[in-house]
Amino acid sequence: MTMLVGCNLKENLMKKIALSTLLASCLCVAMPLRAEEAPVLSQPGPANDMLFNRLHPETKTPEKPYPLIDLKVGGIDDGKIIPEKFAYCKPDGKGSTINADNISPAIHWLNAPEEAKSLVLLVVDPDVPADFTDANKQGKEIPAQSPRQDFYHWILTDIPPSLLGLYEGADSHDITPGGKQVGKRSYGVNGKNDYAKVFTGTYGGYDGPCPPWNDLRLHHYHFILYALDVPSLNLPNPITGLQVKSSMEGHILAKGEVTGTYTNNTRWLNQLRNDANKVQELVPGERFEPEKK
Repeated sequence: MTMLVGCNLKENLMKKIALSTLLASCLCVAMPLRAEEAPVLSQPGPANDMLFNRLHPETKTPEKPYPLIDLKVGGIDDGKIIPEKFAYCKPDGKGSTINADNISPAIHWLNAPEEAKSLVLLVVDPDVPADFTDANKQGKEIPAQSPRQDFYHWILTDIPPSLLGLYEGADSHDITPGGKQVGKRSYGVNGKNDYAKVFTGTYGGYDGPCPPWNDLRLHHYHFILYALDVPSLNLPNPITGLQVKSSMEGHILAKGEVTGTYTNNTRWLNQLRNDANKVQELVPGERFEPEKK
């Protein structure tokens, strides 16, 4: 009898343990994963995209890889500082900014697919503050980790596939009051860049970098060339960057990209000048906030 009671007690104990384990596993599935409990993910991938997006809703899963186009941007090396002549504004040496030359850089490409029927060029800065309330205001700074948004500096669609590049200054060689016109060119169709959201005017074609001088984030400018399987996106003017991104889905054959960096922030500029090694190590996506003196 004693042995039978002991066996029953052991059997009941095992059942309770099994039930507790089952309930714990259910709770783990049902309860949202807190950031402090989450595994550290260096980057999303096929095995952890869902978890990455759940933990970081502000970060999108990267585009699928495409065959590469050999893209070159004259005077701009990947991951390096963009020369001031390609900028819309530049530091004035007194903590603010003045107009720059706003010259469109030379763009050249090779290895676009033979079956491509058109090309699209986008220049976008994903580091623009989502809130401009404190932009370029004395006594204010925009923290490096403040919310950001995409800002399109150039939208050029329907580029003939026979074209192999654009020479320096082909689309812009100065600042045009009210912006340049949108529409058809001999080398494609110019859309409306996002300076039209800031100033009154059309602002077609290329207008270069001009980040707030009090922004503590280094800005990254992505020059991206897409090869498409359609001769035209057939978008009504003025074309915007978001329209192009949406319309290209399912039509991309290949892609090439070069990323340059730019800043008008005095502390950033001093940091870069004083640390040549840091300049060499800057890569797209890096977030570095200069130390306060």
